[in-house]
Amino acid sequence: MLRPEREYFVKDGLVMETWQFDPAWSKRRRTVYEVMRIINGIPLFSEEHISRLFQSAVYAGIKDTPDPALIMESIAKLIQTCKPDDGNILISIVRKNNQIHTFAYYVGHRYPTQIEYTEGVTVRTMKAIRKLPNAKIWNAALWKKAEYLKSSSDAYEVLLIDKKKNITEGSKSNIFFIRGDSVFTTTESKVLQGITRQKVKELCNKKLISLSEKEIPMKELSFYESAFLSGTSPGILPVKMIDKVRFNVSNKLMRNLMASYDKMLETSIQGLPE
Repeated sequence: MLRPEREYFVKDGLVMETWQFDPAWSKRRRTVYEVMRIINGIPLFSEEHISRLFQSAVYAGIKDTPDPALIMESIAKLIQTCKPDDGNILISIVRKNNQIHTFAYYVGHRYPTQIEYTEGVTVRTMKAIRKLPNAKIWNAALWKKAEYLKSSSDAYEVLLIDKKKNITEGSKSNIFFIRGDSVFTTTESKVLQGITRQKVKELCNKKLISLSEKEIPMKELSFYESAFLSGTSPGILPVKMIDKVRFNVSNKLMRNLMASYDKMLETSIQGLPE
């Protein structure tokens, strides 16, 4: 698992100093996790993240999970203890020798720059699949491979390609495509059902935008006019290139979704009904 980035972390509801953190606690253990963004001390979409954390635990076969209230309390303690409080927090449930442990701590993040939101980012592809795509289970080998490819090619993200040469999802994000007035994304059963992905779907439904879930073959990338990533850190982020295929980063429909998502974040931070 990733290591804590700040002075304190929370284990099983207790605040501890980071020097006490032992990576062996999660090494070779079944670990499910979530990463949520904190803005102005407010965890964004916390209920959705915690719900998916426990859903992942079910998929991973982790039983006797703790009360969700313990996770919420751990997040609150961490935010109160660590200043500044903005950033990304990782929450996890770890099964070790038939014992269940919970963790919460700040991890490193990479938020897009304003230039990247304006001009789009470069994305690469690699052959990889996750065995349980609907569960967020820590996969060190896939993470290391994706991070190496990103750093060696100066790419913001890496998309996973399955055995049929279809695009599924990003290593830390979901992917959407646009053609005309319609939005397309990979079938839900083949990807992690990201929280931001769900918010994009909600926006499309609210705005009566056609959204189709289907296979996205690599050979058909040029069929689409625009593409964007969705995720905890980037929100909605335009893609200017996937490998050698270029996309329009000024697409009006995409820019409209970006603006609507930003308003949704403001509403969440202010605690107002959507």
